[in-house]
Amino acid sequence: GSDGDDVLAGQDGPDRLTGSSGNDILDGGDANDTIFGGGGNDQMIGGRQDDILKGQDGDDSIEG
Repeated sequence: GSDGDDVLAGQDGPDRLTGSSGNDILDGGDANDTIFGGGGNDQMIGGRQDDILKGQDGDDSIEG
């Protein structure tokens, strides 16, 4: 992601999504994903598989 508020969406396979300093929405989709929120107040959505979600700085929402 950039320093702004971003929406990042993963594809069908395993994804690695990394937010930055904005208030980001990061959605890994249905594969085994690794999601890093970065700074800001982020919303991270894993999915039905084995995901790694790390909120980092800010007040983050994590599901999946």
